[in-house]
Amino acid sequence: MYLYFEINWAGPVPERYFLTKNIEKIAKKKNVKKVIVPKQACYEVKVEVKHCNMLLEWEYELKCHDIGFKILFAEKSAEGTEIIDIIPMYKFETDYEPIRGMLRCKKKGTYIIGFDNSYSWFNSKEVYYRIWQTTSKEEIYYP
Repeated sequence: MYLYFEINWAGPVPERYFLTKNIEKIAKKKNVKKVIVPKQACYEVKVEVKHCNMLLEWEYELKCHDIGFKILFAEKSAEGTEIIDIIPMYKFETDYEPIRGMLRCKKKGTYIIGFDNSYSWFNSKEVYYRIWQTTSKEEIYYP
């Protein structure tokens, strides 16, 4: 017994659906900053969160290559300041779209967002990023 399948060729995919790097798109957004992270270095952004349960949101894109991303929390105690890993360093590539994310800040204090290029021996990285805080998010339900 043979099964017969008919393939319906839909035609070419429109260019608006192509995933391509468009660094100009993020560079034109409001509150975007550009930084060049040298080889074997880390660039840190300190964000002061003044209230519990705030949402810390971020979006970033690189001109080329990849970069490590991490979030730390500086907890103050009687002995001094202790740095705690909230999101450990992980390398991300932004070949097709910017990296976006959010974190609910359970404690108020200083959160440190790090763009880590310490593993790179040859390449500096050009990073476009924006970081902001919001008080709450509407719940979005997907079908």
